[in-house]
Amino acid sequence: NSLCVLAGIEEEPESKVLLFPTPASTIVQLSWDMDVDEVEIFNSSAQRVFARKIENENSLIIEINAFENGLYFIRLTGDAVITRKLSIIKD
Repeated sequence: NSLCVLAGIEEEPESKVLLFPTPASTIVQLSWDMDVDEVEIFNSSAQRVFARKIENENSLIIEINAFENGLYFIRLTGDAVITRKLSIIKD
């Protein structure tokens, strides 16, 4: 048996968080079925580029017009910490 840990990213069951569209260009929509306290987005250099406290919500639409093309990581913190990858591609 082998164990692989990638930059502290722990994947939870896919059913807990939905992220679309991916890749994205102008907005990204998230929805979840767990208690979430905060949503954060980090760029590939691990710099936080977005953060929002969440209260009694189970979805969020984020405008990403100001983000550069590239790979980002969305982290939801609450009952668990769930991280998803997001690719941003603009024309």
